[in-house]
Amino acid sequence: MRSFVFTAAIFALLFSGCSSTDVTVAPPPEELFRDAQAAVEDGDYEDAVELLDLLREEYPFSPLAIDAELLEADSLYADDKYNTAAKAYSNFESFHPFHPRVDYAIFRQALCYSEMVDSEDRDQMFTKRVASITDRLLELFPNSTYKAQATELRADALNMMAEHELYVAKFYLRTGEPISALGRLQTLLALYPDTEAAANSAELLPDLSENLTELVEDLDGRIVDLKENDVAVAGDMAKLGEDEGEERVDLEDKSIALKRGISLAEEKKARAQKALEDVKILETK
Repeated sequence: MRSFVFTAAIFALLFSGCSSTDVTVAPPPEELFRDAQAAVEDGDYEDAVELLDLLREEYPFSPLAIDAELLEADSLYADDKYNTAAKAYSNFESFHPFHPRVDYAIFRQALCYSEMVDSEDRDQMFTKRVASITDRLLELFPNSTYKAQATELRADALNMMAEHELYVAKFYLRTGEPISALGRLQTLLALYPDTEAAANSAELLPDLSENLTELVEDLDGRIVDLKENDVAVAGDMAKLGEDEGEERVDLEDKSIALKRGISLAEEKKARAQKALEDVKILETK
């Protein structure tokens, strides 16, 4: 807090005067920047942001105004305001794409979002941002000072997204949706083949095979029942007289619903059979 008080005292001296014609002069940018750095070191992050905002407002063309943008983003990050800090780093990248420290700004964006990553059972929006930003950094700046750290962040993000896919696959398997479970498992193996989650996914294959086999058998039985009911409805319709139009309409509607049910069941059976074949292929790998 002392650095801010010191600057405030300077303003009190410089801005004071008896005449309305007194000219107010802000402290030089170097002084504002030094005081902001001192505030950051003391943990007075809000004071630092105020000083840096003042510097950028009073001296927009000073070279330190650009440095102030990065220091302000750093202050926001240190103050655990990760989302706001990420936006500040992103703005720096947008406004100064050729600045020598733009790779730092990109890396810090990824670092901010990594702080907001949740567990594998939650939405992975921030995890995806970490992966995307680190990919961009490594592509644009393959020799960046932050390459090793970015690579580690990217690996952590990929592992988390893989764990999320495995979690969802287990959820679908547990709730009786083996086709959806296999879809998630295939996504996991296609996008994150070198992760621990991919290696652990093999443990789901026996249960998947069993559940899909049962699903095919259940659908077979359901299709038989639906077809028998449809035949029965057709028989009832054949017995109706010409004056029984209302009953005929009801039976026609029932027949349409049964045929639709048969079609849906057959489509799902085909998907289940294909999924079962895919599981057998995975079991041989």
